[in-house]
Amino acid sequence: MNRLRSVSVLFGLALLAGACGKSTPQEEARKSDEDKLRAEIQNWSGAKFAEKGTSRSAISNDRFVQAVFQNALTWDIPATRDQQFRTGKLVVDRKDLQPGDLVFLQAPGPFRPMSVALYLGHDDMAISSKETGVTVVKLTDQRWSAKYSTARHILRDSAAAAPSFEVAKYGSNTGGLLREIAKAWTGTLYLDKGTTFDGIGNFEYVRAIYEGIYDTELEGTPDTWKTMGVGVKNDDLQPGDIILYQAIGIAGAFGRLHSGMYIGDGDFTHCVKGSAVTISKMSDPRWKKAFRAARRIDHVELTKQEEARAAGTPAAPVRIGKTKGERAQRPTKVAANTPAAGKSVATSKSAPAAKAPPATAGRSGGASVASSDTERKLRAATEKWRGTPYRLGGEGKAGIDCSAFSRTIYKEALAVDLPRTAAEQERLGTRVDRANLVSGDLVFFRTQGMGPFFKSRHVGVYLGDGEFAQASGSHGVTTSRLDDYYWNKKFEGARHVAAN
Repeated sequence: MNRLRSVSVLFGLALLAGACGKSTPQEEARKSDEDKLRAEIQNWSGAKFAEKGTSRSAISNDRFVQAVFQNALTWDIPATRDQQFRTGKLVVDRKDLQPGDLVFLQAPGPFRPMSVALYLGHDDMAISSKETGVTVVKLTDQRWSAKYSTARHILRDSAAAAPSFEVAKYGSNTGGLLREIAKAWTGTLYLDKGTTFDGIGNFEYVRAIYEGIYDTELEGTPDTWKTMGVGVKNDDLQPGDIILYQAIGIAGAFGRLHSGMYIGDGDFTHCVKGSAVTISKMSDPRWKKAFRAARRIDHVELTKQEEARAAGTPAAPVRIGKTKGERAQRPTKVAANTPAAGKSVATSKSAPAAKAPPATAGRSGGASVASSDTERKLRAATEKWRGTPYRLGGEGKAGIDCSAFSRTIYKEALAVDLPRTAAEQERLGTRVDRANLVSGDLVFFRTQGMGPFFKSRHVGVYLGDGEFAQASGSHGVTTSRLDDYYWNKKFEGARHVAAN
């Protein structure tokens, strides 16, 4: 009891000594968590260890961590050590530990049991151990430092914590954007077939990044990708190239390929089976030995395939291999962003794909024929902007984003003023079913973006005949079909906005 109190007193003095310094919001949040955790630990003074204990008088190692976390930080975590080990994000370096992180300890050697402690801050962690019961110890003490195995950072509010990117500042610097995306994902635990910050698979991670920078889905697996696009030599690698390497361990015995994405400066990002998302060096002996190939898969060709599938017409496959003497081609520069304005965070589960509306007259045989005065005005206004490049935050012919485009078209064609962002526009008017769309309705999509917690609103203006006008991140101002392979799956809803 005295030991716990002395730790709190020393901590209070340390805070007073540094009170004159100005703290960042992140530092304030960490200080708040540390205060709450240390206050809760006082309530456990004198508690003994019990293998299956759940009370304040006697409690097990993992139940203690769960109880303190829940009581102090009002967020529930799993009750068992094995589940706790599979929760949150990997803390890659122990110097990055934050108050509330779970610290896993294991003595060297085989068949040694693992225990878990709760990091409090300032090198302190709380633990319920057989030898001392509930106590606060120093992580740097030799006894505990030697047992340090790994740590997990619990995402109490994944949506709010998701970083936002000022994507426009990257321009054609795909490598810079990719590195920031990789940093945001780093530590996300490996989960076979997972697709969220709660856990993600190896090639699912590559798919998420690919869509984030190209607005195009990369289907298939590493075994599929090894014959797609063109082969790239190591000294010709560019950000966005797919890295294929041989799986380590049992999977390797079956010739299973794993994948990552090159982000520049000799680095690639990947989700390591059995571990987490990390950034690795191509020159690292482990990965240099495992490396098998690198492929450059053209997103433009993939988009053409998607459109061809939607139209029910055959399309040339994405080029397989390269002809003799052919040099790897540089990828087309694209806007390194999802088509978003007024970014928001959606839930980690994608909405089911909406069913395409029935085909209407005018689908084939060239341009659609306007069937109403509203449609004619909207199509005429769209034509004046067609081909304008996409630029996040842009509002003019030099570059425009999706919500600025819908706002402009509404003003020019319908004399209606819309709010600036897609988030505001999605709150307008009344919801309308997809089957009942009329010219001028706003149509909304959720694009995968940079991962499940980066899903972005995208907005377009319904023209009629199954078509909508939009400022696309990849193609600029264009007209697309709702039943296109890509947009059909991303459709989120529509709003009818009455004219003034």
